[in-house]
Amino acid sequence: MGRWRWVGGSVVILVVLVLVFVVTSRRTSGSPTFRAEGDGADDWATYMAAVDRALEARDLGLANRRWRDGYGAALRSQRWEAMLAAGEEALRIGRVSGTMAGVEADARQCFLSALFRARAQRSLDGILLTADAFVQLGDIDVAQGALRMADPLVVATPDGGRGWERLAAARDRAEARRDPSFLPEE
Repeated sequence: MGRWRWVGGSVVILVVLVLVFVVTSRRTSGSPTFRAEGDGADDWATYMAAVDRALEARDLGLANRRWRDGYGAALRSQRWEAMLAAGEEALRIGRVSGTMAGVEADARQCFLSALFRARAQRSLDGILLTADAFVQLGDIDVAQGALRMADPLVVATPDGGRGWERLAAARDRAEARRDPSFLPEE
């Protein structure tokens, strides 16, 4: 029963991601207000740096506009790193503005996209970092699902057991967030 619940949940998440992509691609199809230089591969990083500068200047309107532009660039990049950064910047905007209304949902969408991209790219680092992002959001069940995605990658990674250690540490962090009295074995 648990496996079917995971499969069903994965299908729902995938459908939501497709819908988000369609809506977002329509929203970002116009010309951006800010255009990063270069070949386009790392435009998202330039936009996210612009978000940082706007937040340092406490210009939340500009930070939000740059974030939207960066989010579109992150979607186009097809890189998990870009979507993870977009989610982290969304949360940063919320912290600076003093309200998390809406930004947690934006971050969650970015993190889901990062997770599925990392899995498709067979990136253990991507899955572990995204799982940690979900732990920070308090989405422990999603984090643990992400960590289950990492199992086959750890098996295939000949790194002398370091992958298993990293995976175990990530699982401990998730469990500690779920149950603050949890103390991992040493």
